[in-house]
Amino acid sequence: MTAEEYIELVSDWEDPYPTPVIEKHNNFFVLRDDLLEGGSKIRFLDFLIQSKTDVEEWVYGSSPAGGYGQISISFLCKKYGKQAVIVAPERKKTLKFQQKNDREKTKLAKSLGFKIYRIPYWLEENEERTEIINILNAKPSFPDIPMMKHGETHPKPTPSSPVSNSH
Repeated sequence: MTAEEYIELVSDWEDPYPTPVIEKHNNFFVLRDDLLEGGSKIRFLDFLIQSKTDVEEWVYGSSPAGGYGQISISFLCKKYGKQAVIVAPERKKTLKFQQKNDREKTKLAKSLGFKIYRIPYWLEENEERTEIINILNAKPSFPDIPMMKHGETHPKPTPSSPVSNSH
């Protein structure tokens, strides 16, 4: 699709969110979409989730634990009567303020009604993609990964060992 075709596709859509706040700090302009309940992704995803009436479940793979993506998609799915599924790698051990930030964002997203699946942080991109498909087919390779304990229970495999386990 060309840029012109995308613009035509959304030409009738009206942004339901407040006008973006732009602040100037020294020589920098800062777009304050952090003031939106779900961050900037809410603005970008609204049209997509609203217009795809035949899609009941939206999957957001590789969401960072401390990011707003899980909140944005959960907020919009609740707004439009859809189900959000979040696949998020667990972090390596982090600083206490990062752990608190991660927990707060996940708690907020959960309050909006999403399903979350944690995967090991050490999976390569193609392995993450495979694991997301496994999760959607109800056959996760890592079903017992406890929060913040995955590195201890499932250390990164060596090149000669298989990536998935027999669970």
